[in-house]
Amino acid sequence: VILLLNSEMEYTHHPVISSLLNNVLYPIHYARTLMMLGCEVKPAVYKARSLGLFGPAGYKLPNCFSYLRVMANQNGWVSIWTGFTPHVIADFVSSSVYYLVSIALTNRVRLASKDGLDVSTNREAAIQTILKLVTVVVSCPFYVVSIRVMAQFIGKENIYNANLLQCIMHILRSEGISGLFAGLAPRIVHVILRIWLMRFIQVLIIQHPSFKELFSEESNANYKKNKEIAKVVSALSTQALLYPLNLTAVLMSVQGSELLVADSRLFKTFDSSIQCLKHLHRIGQLNRGYNPFFRFYPIK
Repeated sequence: VILLLNSEMEYTHHPVISSLLNNVLYPIHYARTLMMLGCEVKPAVYKARSLGLFGPAGYKLPNCFSYLRVMANQNGWVSIWTGFTPHVIADFVSSSVYYLVSIALTNRVRLASKDGLDVSTNREAAIQTILKLVTVVVSCPFYVVSIRVMAQFIGKENIYNANLLQCIMHILRSEGISGLFAGLAPRIVHVILRIWLMRFIQVLIIQHPSFKELFSEESNANYKKNKEIAKVVSALSTQALLYPLNLTAVLMSVQGSELLVADSRLFKTFDSSIQCLKHLHRIGQLNRGYNPFFRFYPIK
């Protein structure tokens, strides 16, 4: 579930299937985005122990289901799907571009192989990097609109309640072309680091002496399944390590807008992604919203 919420699952070969997979959990994604933006729908509850008798004292924060109940009580159950249209369009555009560019790159690699060129060195990771970078850049305007539509819940605005094209034109008029690509820098860094870090972790697991037999084609009939497990483990590991970049991208997507969440008098605003990361590190919230199902803030 956490992988799906972070869009970490690899795209399928059919863009429609990919979009369905990435959007089936949209209400939870909506609630989680509000957490990432710093919106708390209920006050925290003090707990003497977080895990029975052994956990530290701290505050229990509302989970995603509490968010959904609050949103439904205020605006009806249909409201938990607010912003679904730009979100699904962003994912569909990403999946479609990924699919089309992958075909083009695959054909070029085949031609290079026929010409006798060496295309084997880190080929898969390099191709994945190019594919992901293209999809991130192309889908960024839709991603920004999606985040801002969800962020309207905080200030009860209706700035982005129009259709997608009108929302894009509004951002162009008020902020210029840079507004459509707000938060792009941390997303690009996240994509590059995730792909190569995943590859590095997979190699460590597969080539480790303790697991050598598990991934041997000759001694283990389930070596393919074991490689898929190694891939999931590496995805979970890199997701946890690089989550602060995801959080930064969401926060930077609303900067410079007319939303309440971007009002410096009420919320902390940022001029750059680095400033945002430093602030999150200083207040100890680099993982804010990572687990939308169980939220606990320990007292240090």
